[in-house]
Amino acid sequence: MKQHSLKYLVLVSALALGGSISAKAAITMQFQWAGSLWEDGFTDQFVPTDGAVGIYDFNTTGSSPTIANPLYSVCLSPAGLLDGGTYNYNPVTFANANPGIFPSQWASGIVGNQTQYWGIENAAYLWSTYGMSIVNEGDHSGPNTFALYGNASEQAAALEFAVWNALYNSTAYGAIGGSVYTHATLDLNEQNDYDIYNHSLLSKGPNIPIYLGNVLEATGAAPLGNGQNGQDQEFFLLTTPVPEPTTLIAGALLLLPFGASTLRILRRKHAA
Repeated sequence: MKQHSLKYLVLVSALALGGSISAKAAITMQFQWAGSLWEDGFTDQFVPTDGAVGIYDFNTTGSSPTIANPLYSVCLSPAGLLDGGTYNYNPVTFANANPGIFPSQWASGIVGNQTQYWGIENAAYLWSTYGMSIVNEGDHSGPNTFALYGNASEQAAALEFAVWNALYNSTAYGAIGGSVYTHATLDLNEQNDYDIYNHSLLSKGPNIPIYLGNVLEATGAAPLGNGQNGQDQEFFLLTTPVPEPTTLIAGALLLLPFGASTLRILRRKHAA
């Protein structure tokens, strides 16, 4: 979020579709007012009243051709700050990026002895479904079957709050039920859009796409910091999503007959 008086911007998080970057790639980002979609005047436990909440436009450069320029993003921390300078970022895995910077740990859990990063994945689904549609279409009827309310800036602000809700309050893939983060009071259009975003995620349930990729963190950022000289930065670079969890299981079951058939063929050849 960008604070007008101090020229700060909330911790950015970009969800760039289409590829990942190498572990050694270096990326720089600088906030652009032109092209950004935001609303202010919100007050809650983390967001300052004069903070700009929404989708941000960044000028980017780096060693990877998969980095979009301009790159649009929503932020991963209600309380993270970024000034107007240019900063460098390093890619880290979802696991290494967890628990996030501030205000608290992104939602995750242990299922079958494996950690599932519900918060990041649910947030990725929301951005991928709505983010660039808002940027590209402006005041539109919404992606898929969901009609959105208000103007593009109101839609963007509501999406940002929905992303924070997913990051901190997820209880499973496609499920939200926690109370770690409570959003600020929204106007009618923003509240309607916020409800649409959350309903979209909940309707997908465990069938949401699972994204592979990296979280980009600013070099020099203090772990679990808050406003460390404009360098508390985290955002996504996502690859094409893999099949959702339930599809993976179903696919494995579908392969069982083929495995049995192969065994029968091998046995026949051995007998011959």
